[in-house]
Amino acid sequence: VNINKFLLGKNPATANSYLARIQSFCKYHNISIHRVVRRAEDIEEPIALNSNQLRMVIETAKKNDPEMAHVIIILSETGLRVHEFMQITGESLFYMEDGTPAIKVKGKGRVHRTVPLTTVCLAAIKALQFPIGKQEQAICRAITRLGEQSGIGIPITTHTLRRSFASIALNSKGMPLQDVMRVG
Repeated sequence: VNINKFLLGKNPATANSYLARIQSFCKYHNISIHRVVRRAEDIEEPIALNSNQLRMVIETAKKNDPEMAHVIIILSETGLRVHEFMQITGESLFYMEDGTPAIKVKGKGRVHRTVPLTTVCLAAIKALQFPIGKQEQAICRAITRLGEQSGIGIPITTHTLRRSFASIALNSKGMPLQDVMRVG
């Protein structure tokens, strides 16, 4: 069994957890591990798109699937998870005290959080009909397909868009680390 193939793409904490379980199982059942199992440090880093790559994916989506272009903009501008995106309704949008548009979502651990919106993101939300008529899996497949069609040469997922948000916010927009971490 090639464990490395199974661990590829997992985040390091998850990979180390799986490795520990596999090693414990093998030790308990007196199964020797003949092959060296790579540690999480050896596993490829998570992928994040830069601004140009993200722009190429959005342009491809605008040509091939305009609705998904809006979805990609929202996910990459907010850092939302897909299940959080699926919660958006017409009533989700509100304006904070300082006039900044925002949405409220229930995130991981059922924690409610407020997500401020950029002008571009607000326009994308207004352009979409909520609740969106696609299932979570259909959105994930469409984003992967559009990433392939864009020709950027990097396999993308919805989580790639989340990582891209964090990377671009930190590197290009100069957002403080604490603010990026609050995204959840």
